[in-house]
Amino acid sequence: MWWTVGVALGAPVYMPLMTTDEVRAALDAGVTTVLVPTGGIEANGPFLTLDKHDRIAREVAERTARELGDALVAPVVGLVPEGRVRPTTGHMRSAGTVSVRPATFDALLTDVAASYRAHGFETIAFLGDSGGNQAVQERVAARLDRGWSDVRVLHVGAFYDPADDDAFLAAQGLVWTLDAHHDSPPFTLQLLAIDPVAARLEARVEAGATTTDGFSLDPLADRVALGEALLAHRATRTAAAVRRGRETPPAGWGSAMLGVVAYPLRAPLEPGSRVFFGTLASSLLVALAAVARRRGLSLRGALREIFDPAVWRSQDAKADLVWSLCGGMFAFTAVVAIFAGVREPVTDAVLSILPAGGLTPPGGLTPPGGLTPSGGLTPSGGLTPSGGLTPSGGLTLLLTTLGWLVVLDLAVYLAHLAQHRVPFLWGFHRVHHAARHLTPLTVFRQHPVDLAVSGLVGGTLGGIWVALWIWTTGQEPAQLALSGVNGAFVAFWFAGYHLRHSEVRVSFGPLERVFVSPAMHQVHHSAAPEHRGRNLGLVLSVWDQLFGTVWFPRDDEELAFGIPESGRFRTAWDFLWVPIREALGR
Repeated sequence: MWWTVGVALGAPVYMPLMTTDEVRAALDAGVTTVLVPTGGIEANGPFLTLDKHDRIAREVAERTARELGDALVAPVVGLVPEGRVRPTTGHMRSAGTVSVRPATFDALLTDVAASYRAHGFETIAFLGDSGGNQAVQERVAARLDRGWSDVRVLHVGAFYDPADDDAFLAAQGLVWTLDAHHDSPPFTLQLLAIDPVAARLEARVEAGATTTDGFSLDPLADRVALGEALLAHRATRTAAAVRRGRETPPAGWGSAMLGVVAYPLRAPLEPGSRVFFGTLASSLLVALAAVARRRGLSLRGALREIFDPAVWRSQDAKADLVWSLCGGMFAFTAVVAIFAGVREPVTDAVLSILPAGGLTPPGGLTPPGGLTPSGGLTPSGGLTPSGGLTPSGGLTLLLTTLGWLVVLDLAVYLAHLAQHRVPFLWGFHRVHHAARHLTPLTVFRQHPVDLAVSGLVGGTLGGIWVALWIWTTGQEPAQLALSGVNGAFVAFWFAGYHLRHSEVRVSFGPLERVFVSPAMHQVHHSAAPEHRGRNLGLVLSVWDQLFGTVWFPRDDEELAFGIPESGRFRTAWDFLWVPIREALGR
């Protein structure tokens, strides 16, 4: 009871200022929640101290704890990802910044949470004051919340909501224009209210720089009051979010599994998925146009040809459907995981080699921008820059998006080439070629070993590309993305992508000198010996032309699909087990 009475009297809630007995007394009195604020030591312009985020995170966290009435505040975690150390990127290009790798930040948050779990806290809430902290916090919270049945672990995204902060100040009549100093009104006003010295108020006055981002710090008393009001607004918003989070049932593994099971229902709504209704609809329109033009059929006749029962009711189609629903759709996420796991160490290795070879960055090519999207979360839909470039960097963003397309498409080609040329890998890849009838679900007929190879090659080439771009420009290459997928790939999918695994012939004509058409990929699936190992590309046909594997389809070619051993891959279980059994036998 001492602790709850003490709160009303202004007793500390910031644990570093408490004794161990006081913390124990608080726990015994019914404190259940610990707030873990994360800040960052980074450049904040000429007048805000490097620990701006740390100071603000602590202040808002303490106010939040007092509003909750049953919470304490952990030490501020000030060591967060701020950019690469070698070569320097992001805030690391400014003196005084300290950065840790995302994996280090992940491990640190995990250990902090484990510590408070051991002491008996029932809810652990991560509060991040910087955009770059959000994604790791969310990932750690989700993982621990699933794995720990006795503790709730929350990522409170409402703590860092720049859009809401801006709207709050705009409602007070404050108008400003962002400059490049990272000294925007929301942060400057909060720091002024916390500590005018940390906002270098006297230095601003002496330098005649009391106007920043187009807003004036005069009259000071009003500005301090506005900063105070924003701090209180953030605390109220955060306390409400923590209460909601505590009332929400734990995610648990059951919830996670439910999300996995429900994925086939969500996938058609996600632009980055291989079964997005938009790309399926566009492929249907392309197919209708192609069939009507070639055969002169009515709409009904064209639909009958496109959805030929002999194809869609075949054993292959049934097996592909079962495989897709039982794992094929989800297996593509493994490629992303492997890609991410390989890319980072490859990037680090290449960057460590470049300086060792006496090479130095050419310089002068730094792209504009550098703002991180609010919240740091990957949107579920909508075209968004993943690297945080400002609109003024639109040309650079376009170039890097296309650069990612070229690099990843080359990776797909090289992995595909290996899967056809290396006997061991072909033993798994032939599952994909065993289909005698093609439907859009055939794209998922890929063995996990096949997908692992694609992820490894993609991660390796992607890591090299990122390293070279960083070495050249000092920035990570961003990309426009839809549901986390490169926007250029998604744009290509709208050009009849799903027809490549169908029996509807669609040619791109002269454009096949650049892009792989559905007709070209159908040749790749042909049972004819002369077509074996041809047209291995995904988007660009230039790789097939460069490496001598191209085959431009002729109008008079009639194709049959499959391989001599197709009969051994009749069921989804055969897709998985037959290649493993034969590999072990060898």
